[in-house]
Amino acid sequence: MRKIIALAAVMIILCAVSACAAQTGGNGTNDDKTVGEVNGEKITQTQLDKYVQLYKVSDQGTVDGVPEITPEIEKQMQDEMFQELVTTLLINQGAAKQNITLSKTETEQIYKEWVQSTGEAQVSEFLAKTGLNEDDAKYMLSTQILSERLMENIAKQVKISDEDVRAYYDLNLAGLNLISHILVTDEDKAEEIIAQLNSGADFSQLAKENSIDGSRDQGGYVGPSKTGQWVEPFENAALSLQVGEITQMPVQSQFGYHIIKADAAKPFEESRNAIVLELQDIKGQEAVQQYMDNLRNDAVIIDNRAA
Repeated sequence: MRKIIALAAVMIILCAVSACAAQTGGNGTNDDKTVGEVNGEKITQTQLDKYVQLYKVSDQGTVDGVPEITPEIEKQMQDEMFQELVTTLLINQGAAKQNITLSKTETEQIYKEWVQSTGEAQVSEFLAKTGLNEDDAKYMLSTQILSERLMENIAKQVKISDEDVRAYYDLNLAGLNLISHILVTDEDKAEEIIAQLNSGADFSQLAKENSIDGSRDQGGYVGPSKTGQWVEPFENAALSLQVGEITQMPVQSQFGYHIIKADAAKPFEESRNAIVLELQDIKGQEAVQQYMDNLRNDAVIIDNRAA
């Protein structure tokens, strides 16, 4: 059985909101059962039920082709959505500690833009299927923005030293070729592209125009010529190329037919700025993960569901 998808994925699927886990609020009653707490802040049964309903709607009640949700699957959903709610509260609490807030006016504007981009009919259908109301949706969207701002704030605090940049270059680029490819589904098409390249066509441009691989946006670039990172036929061909060479026969793998090119790595000084950006992304993600781990480790989390 696959892992139950997180609410972030649910929101992407249902309403094109690339959200982190978001708390639904505003519908709890005075006698709504408290199923958990995070640093004294309550999680109610109503909130948990809404999370589970979001999952069920997104996946249409099926898990890996199973037509009905069994008690075991229901429990798994309850467990995973409870953890999503815990994460939500930790994010909101972390944002508050760093004075990252949204005004009511900002929240209303965010909701208005979401309705406009999604469509009023689709929003109404979404709310009806999930049992959410406008306040719930506004809270989800505002939590998404708070989460993004919090994570950006954590990531931008990362400092990249000259030693970090040099070490990255020496480990990942020095002495290695830079490999790019164009991936197509048809061998004849691959041979046609090779002919165009041999006639002077630009590799990067042909990759953007023809490749079915996501690397086309980078002109086909897939990384330095290290071992153990690509499928065997591709790797064998890539590592055999000299600087400036292009494979003269299509290289077949389970993904299709590749035309592969090797370029020389840029000198350190020319690579510096790109490496800094890469390290900021890598270390920023690490800092965010460490921050979230610390929030959870330092939190008082109570699960009352078994009580």
